[in-house]
Amino acid sequence: MPKTIHQGRNVKRFREMLGIKQEALAFELGDDWNQRKVSVLEQKEEIEPEQLEQLARVLKVPAEAIKNFDEETAIFNIQHNYEDHRSIPIPIPIRLMPLPIRPIRIVRSTPSIKS
Repeated sequence: MPKTIHQGRNVKRFREMLGIKQEALAFELGDDWNQRKVSVLEQKEEIEPEQLEQLARVLKVPAEAIKNFDEETAIFNIQHNYEDHRSIPIPIPIRLMPLPIRPIRIVRSTPSIKS
């Protein structure tokens, strides 16, 4: 029995990987979309081809990627196609934080007066 790919879950995966909220995706999809409609779509196992193409355009990913992405297969391939999978560089998000600014204290020496 062939494994079924859950296309709605794949839309959610790509959306989350790209850091896009459901509301933002709905906005990009057009006036007849809202957050609730995106949520319902992400629960569908199979998505209509026209909607799939529209989603792919907005997410800037190939429609085939949404149709065929299988997380288990991807993990298996990564684990079994690298001799030492611990050496695969994993990008770590770096948040640049401004350094706190400390006031500079200026010390002036006064010349001593000798009598």
